[in-house]
Amino acid sequence: MAFDVKFYFPDENTRWLVNQFETIEFDGSAVFNDTFIPRSDSALVFHFGEPPSIIEPVQVKMPFFFIAPVLRTSLTLEIKNKLSSFIAVCKTSVLSRLLGVDMTPIPSFNIEPDYEKIYPLWRLLKKEISTESRIRCFTEFINNLPNTPYINDELYIIYENIIKRSVSIPLAELLQESPVNNRSLRRYFKKRVGLSPKTLSRIVRVNYVWNEIKSQNSIDFQRLIFDGGYFDQAHFINDFKLITGESPSHFFKRDLQIVKMISGKVK
Repeated sequence: MAFDVKFYFPDENTRWLVNQFETIEFDGSAVFNDTFIPRSDSALVFHFGEPPSIIEPVQVKMPFFFIAPVLRTSLTLEIKNKLSSFIAVCKTSVLSRLLGVDMTPIPSFNIEPDYEKIYPLWRLLKKEISTESRIRCFTEFINNLPNTPYINDELYIIYENIIKRSVSIPLAELLQESPVNNRSLRRYFKKRVGLSPKTLSRIVRVNYVWNEIKSQNSIDFQRLIFDGGYFDQAHFINDFKLITGESPSHFFKRDLQIVKMISGKVK
């Protein structure tokens, strides 16, 4: 197959930051373009071949290394040249604080990290020939940064609560658990995560529905609407279109193989 994606789960040495590692190998024998669906984590992305391009909603070539932030809506990517990529999918609130990066939304769809800090890592990773050695190299790098060992703070707890609990518990209840006042919380949250708590909870719910549908032989949308924390069918359809750019009926009828791979779905 011309397009090959693999997933690797982190060990205890990287689990404080990394949700999973991903690799993309593409031999350039065809052209792939499909939708990347927003997810609730960010990533450090390293391309060692010809980087992919975003073709919608704007046309732009991706850099060789960058931070992929949490997105509000889907992107259409095009991969047409030989590519070898290593991706560390990270907990957003930890990554931004660890690297001192302001995730406040910007017009671009990627964030440039500190060049002097990350470029040497990109060079080291490029020299490695196996995923295992790249993971070891990455692990050594992050565990030798000035802010490690990393200590979780209040905003991390809020972020994790939204990721793990916002499907079953209303967002307002989760935010009430924080000692930070609402206005300050939203400002700090956007700086560390890149979007509001409400938008993040929408992304979490949409991905919950997608994960549930993947595991079912038949789709019971009424149950998913209830389990996903939606008020009604209209609420579900509106949120789904807002995040994915497509209606649920259209999205789940088409071939999702490439969408799943570039959106980090393991199965």
